[in-house]
Order: sequence, then C-alpha cells, then structure tokens
Amino acid sequence: MAFKKAPAGFDCPYKNACPHLEELSTSWVFSTHQQQWRLEGQIRALERDAEQLQNEKEELRNERDQIRAQFTALHRRQFKGKKVSREPSPDRKADKPRKRGPPIGHPPWQRPAPSHVDKTVHVAAPSICPHCACDKLSGSSDVVEQTQEDIVIQPRPHVTLFRHNTAFCPKCRRPVYATAPGELRNCSIGPTTKSVGVWLHHQLRLPFRQVQQLFASLFNMSFVPGSALQFSLTAAEKSEPLYDDLREKIRASTLLHLDETSWRLDGVPAWLWYAGNSDLDFFHINPSRATEVIANILGDDFAGDIVSDGYAVYDVIIARWRQTCLAHIIRTARDIASEIQLIEDHKPYESDIVFANAIAKFFSEVCALDRKRQAGRLSRKQARSMIPALRRRLKSICAVKLSHKKTLNLSDRLISPERDTNKLFTFLTRPGMPPTNNHAERALRGPVISRKISFGSRSESGARAFAILASLIGTAHRQNQPSLNFLCNLFTADIETARASLYQSSA
Repeated sequence: MAFKKAPAGFDCPYKNACPHLEELSTSWVFSTHQQQWRLEGQIRALERDAEQLQNEKEELRNERDQIRAQFTALHRRQFKGKKVSREPSPDRKADKPRKRGPPIGHPPWQRPAPSHVDKTVHVAAPSICPHCACDKLSGSSDVVEQTQEDIVIQPRPHVTLFRHNTAFCPKCRRPVYATAPGELRNCSIGPTTKSVGVWLHHQLRLPFRQVQQLFASLFNMSFVPGSALQFSLTAAEKSEPLYDDLREKIRASTLLHLDETSWRLDGVPAWLWYAGNSDLDFFHINPSRATEVIANILGDDFAGDIVSDGYAVYDVIIARWRQTCLAHIIRTARDIASEIQLIEDHKPYESDIVFANAIAKFFSEVCALDRKRQAGRLSRKQARSMIPALRRRLKSICAVKLSHKKTLNLSDRLISPERDTNKLFTFLTRPGMPPTNNHAERALRGPVISRKISFGSRSESGARAFAILASLIGTAHRQNQPSLNFLCNLFTADIETARASLYQSSA
C-alpha cells in the first residue's frame, strides 16, 4: 500500500491526540509498532534457534543411545553372564539327562601299555573285606594286576665334568681342545636344561620366573630368571637361518591364512603378524600395522591364495584367489543386531535388525556348504553352479532400506566390487580353501595367552626372539615333530641336523 508524503512544513494537529486512535499519540503508536516488529523478529529468530536446538538434541540423544548400546554390547561380550537354567514346564516331561562322556561316535582313547616293568610289588590278600568290613574271608586263586606309571624326580642335577686333552696349534700359538658331544663351550648350564627352559616358556607359556622356580623345585637346578631369558635369546640367535628359510617357504606356499593381533613392545603398542597354513607357522612383530609389513613378509613374488579378514591392508597382496572370512561377517552382523536392540528406542531400526539377522543366517548356511563339500555330499561342480544364486540372494537381502550407519557400512561392504563382494564365495571354487580364517585365529591363540601373561616384550631383541621361536615351535607342531627334540638339536648339533628335526621332509 502506497502512502502519500506530507507537504513540506505540515504539522498534524492530531499528532499528540488522534481521534482515530482513541486519542492516542501517533508518535507513541508508531514507536510502539516499531518495537513490536523488532520483538516479533526476535521471537522468530528464537523459534528458529529452538528448532535447531531441538534437532541437535534429538541427534545427541540418538548418538547417546547408540554409544550406550555399544558399551553394553561390548561389556556383555567381555563379561558373559552365567546362564540361567530354565525350569521345564509342568506339561512337558523332563528330558533325559545326557550321559557324561565323549560325543556319540567319538573314538575311544586309552593310554598305551607300558613297554617294561621296573618294579613289581606283591600285595597280600586282605583279611577284612575293604567294602563291607566282613572278616570271614576265604582263600582265592585269582590274581588282580594293575600297572601304574609315574615319573621319577631326580633331586639333584646331573653334573658332567669334561676333561679335554689339548694339542698345541702353531698357527694360533696356543693349546686347543675339541668339543665333546652334548657339550656347550664356556657354558655351565647344559643343553637339556636350556631346551626344556625354552620349551616351558614358549610351548607351555610359563613366565621366566616360574621356569626358574620349576627347575629349582623339581630338579634342584638353580639359576636366575635372567638366565631363562638368555636361553630363549641364544636359541633365537641359533635359529636365524631356519627363520629366514621358513620365510622363503611361506612365500612359496599355495595357500596362506593371514591375520594380526595387538602386541606390546616396551609398553608401546605394536602388532603380531601371522602367515601360515596347515604345514607352516610364521610370526613377525612390528610396531606398524601398515601395508608395508605384510608386503615385506610375503615378498614381491607371492602368487598363492589368501584367506583373511576384511582388513584393507591385505588387498595390496597380489594373490591368485582371495577368500574373506565369513565367520567375521557372521559375528559382525550378530553384534550389530544385538547392539541396535539395546537402543532405548529401536523402532526406527527394525529393518536394520532384520537385515543383520538375515545376513548372519545367510552366511551360516553358506558355511554349511563347505561342510557338505568336505563330507562328499557336494561336488566342486555343484558348488560352483550355486554361486550365481547365492549372489542374487545376497543382493536381495541388501536391497532393504537401512538407516543405521553400521548396517549401511556392512551392506556396502558385501555388495561393493571394490570391497568384499568378489571374495565371499571363492572357497566354493578352490579345493582346500576354507570359508573362514579359523586357522589363523587358532594359531594366534597361544601368543595371545602369552601376551596376557607377559604383557608383550620389553625389547626388540626379545620381540624378535619370541617371533622366531613361536614360528619354529609352531611349525614343528604342524609337522608332527617333537619340538623339544628340535630344541635339543638346536643347542647341540649343527643347523642342518636341527632343520632335519624340524620338518618331516627336507623338501
């Protein structure tokens, strides 16, 4: 609406009392109108701020609920509660309790009969029945024999004095002497003690102090815990050529399981890397978790198959075929579903829960195909022909509308060609390739127990010694070779004899 301007010098006679404004002053009404307009603008700005704060409040509330759910899920995984036994319903008969013992069909195991008898003890017939205390017993011709094996603890160490006849060397210009079989030059502790000490620490995972206590208690063999550490360092130094040879064997393998776990190096975070298969174990400790570490382990010429989890550093390895661990995907999906259900208001995420449970069920069925294949009920050709249908089924499961960030990430991981979609069903086409990385998880279990006991390594030399001996002892176990015999040969024989006692075949 347009307003006319007042003529120059015009003075309204109703300026202080306008009859159209109920005798109110026009100047006061105009100033009040301007003040009200400013207040309305401030109110609109406050309303916008209040709406923004309300949205931020909802976002923070959702974030709080998700963090609380994550914490609760993590706490439940680490501290599993005791299972509550449910009382059977009155209308249902109680199931017959399972008989204690091995599973049905499990082959029985009995201790082998001893090859000799060192001592025979004749026990006279009782005069009173040991069961009912009856004293009217009569003679019997039956003889009951029981063989019992036990160990003999030698209460003192076995001391050997080596008397060396010397010969004068004109080139060295001094007397020299030879080393006897089983003798360690300039060592007051023999090879058997050192071998058993290394075996106790790396195979049975006893701390060095407990190794020292065990020798002092059982064999009256005294040394300080630092000597037990030196046993391992010496064994690792002697094993350097075998460790390098083992690395070359790993690089030439046709199938490898790769994994890593956390380690502590003098209190600083580090990583314990693993590469191995059913024949070999290889461990390496490094402060880095980067791609260069696994690339240096496998070298530039590796051309075998790889089974690993979804860690991205393994994608840099140029392998023939890859298999992503399906057990990790199943566990991740179940954890996501449990975590979302712990959110106070999880109704907006119902589709995410259904999706996570469907993914876990789907890959559990996929893993069951491997068991059928191993049992001979599914041929390799039949397994390969099932892959297109499995891909279509997975794509239909991932087509559901999702809103939680973790389910969105999982869905993208499963259907994205740049991530895991081409590595989910490789095991159905490759003979001998499993669908999970359970081999690496089991191989790392022993070092993880050692980490819980010792909290890692205190020095780089100790970390390298642990990696070397864990690799060689683990390889001896996979080769069905007694690791204690290998350690004894390592201390007393040449490197080729130790190598022969490490592998079933030199090839």
